[in-house]
Amino acid sequence: MPVFYWATFLCLLGWCGGLLETYLVLQWLSAEPSLGTAVAVETLAMALNSLIFFIPGRVGSAETVRVAVFSALGLPAAQGAVYSIVRRGREVVWAMPGLFILLSMKAGLGGRLARIIREWA
Repeated sequence: MPVFYWATFLCLLGWCGGLLETYLVLQWLSAEPSLGTAVAVETLAMALNSLIFFIPGRVGSAETVRVAVFSALGLPAAQGAVYSIVRRGREVVWAMPGLFILLSMKAGLGGRLARIIREWA
């Protein structure tokens, strides 16, 4: 049971990181950078993206959802599009190290790295 609590805590921590990212991007875009707006944007986007889980990689749908959420909250749709691009860019940046680690482990080049990851996990 402790593993479940640890996983739940890490999920909550990740969501709070997304909330902080949303708040910072809203502030950067000169939108209404209130915590309530950031919570609304993050929560609605997450709920709507969960409804369209069957689209591989959420290609195009995640951006559409975020633009729609911005419009529904009375924020400019263009800011929603920029917010979507920033979020997608972050996903790509974080995927690169993971892809490198995966490829190095598959190619047998990351034996030491694989041992470190297994010991850490």
